[in-house]
Amino acid sequence: MPPYAIFAFIMTFFLIKKLNEAQTEDTFLKAQKLISEDFSPIDDMRASKNYRVDVAKNLMMKFFYEVSSQKNLRVISWKMKCY
Repeated sequence: MPPYAIFAFIMTFFLIKKLNEAQTEDTFLKAQKLISEDFSPIDDMRASKNYRVDVAKNLMMKFFYEVSSQKNLRVISWKMKCY
């Protein structure tokens, strides 16, 4: 992600269209997939592009779970790859 704020237009407009519907996990999972269309992060020694996209997707779901349950949660995502 760049060192400045970027507005996620595609994902935001998708969620705005869904405002009159019940906000379900499925809706946010679909919105989560749109993050890759809104952002194209860099790949450098601090973090890979895939890691940065995964973090953004996890934050989207963390937002949904916290809002739907109305409590602060810790989302743990661990993907271990063996090479």
